[in-house]
Amino acid sequence: MRKNVLTLLFCFGAMLGANTHSSAQVLIDYWNFNTDSAAALTPTFSAVAGASLAYSGAYYDTVQSGATLNGVGADGTSLAAGAACLRLRNPASGPFTLTLPTTGYKNIVLAYAEQRTKKGAQQNIVTYTVDGTTWINTAISANATYYVDSTDTVTNGFQLETFDFSSDTMTNNNPNFKVQINFAVGDTNSSGNDRFDNITLQGTALPGTGVAVTNAAVGYNVFPNPVTNTLELTAATDGNRSLSVINTAGQSVFAGNVTGRNFTINTAGFSAGSYFIFVRDQNSGQVNTMKFIKQ
Repeated sequence: MRKNVLTLLFCFGAMLGANTHSSAQVLIDYWNFNTDSAAALTPTFSAVAGASLAYSGAYYDTVQSGATLNGVGADGTSLAAGAACLRLRNPASGPFTLTLPTTGYKNIVLAYAEQRTKKGAQQNIVTYTVDGTTWINTAISANATYYVDSTDTVTNGFQLETFDFSSDTMTNNNPNFKVQINFAVGDTNSSGNDRFDNITLQGTALPGTGVAVTNAAVGYNVFPNPVTNTLELTAATDGNRSLSVINTAGQSVFAGNVTGRNFTINTAGFSAGSYFIFVRDQNSGQVNTMKFIKQ
């Protein structure tokens, strides 16, 4: 099978998540909702096992256009009108719960893009738990309650919401950390929806923990690993794919499109350390994640 030799594209200015985040932070979890049905609820990327989303109402995630706001890596630069977001129908159904274990990380920051329809809930109240039972908002009291822009009155109505939990050390290295978004003011409407996109959780890796990918790709092989100069990727099937390589500082060091089953990435110019590969299938939209080490 012919190999597609990819040219290294340095993009050291591009950061994972919002550009306001510290370069010392790394991505822990990310949802971009670009696949359909229940698959959209699976993290696009997760460095800690157990991350999940839950809402007792109806999910809609394939019709409404998504946001580029807070997009990550290759996905953040490629999202356009027609890309999907997560729509939560009838907010009276209950809170939107994000289970976000922070094992191995501190200085936790959650961010996401959000908008609503005219009949969607106008106000959100954010709480979190460090024990899985008691819900509080002390660390984020300044912005725990906020109003959501409506697409009926605001052009490009997605707004960025960021919550910094670093003042509460109990959110560090915590397998029980969860966040709830509670809907108010208009939440009793029988129609309308609140829309979320590009949910990111970031933090600083604790000494000695490193980063472990828990959703490693099925049907892909990466070798040699560790690598010196040339990284080989083999897929189980032919297809059109886009690749993005990101270092643990959140910087994109490679991006490209490939066709076929076998691909080669020149890593000679990479600094020594750990890297993540995001492989996106152009047909299904499925994103797989792999990790490798550059010697």
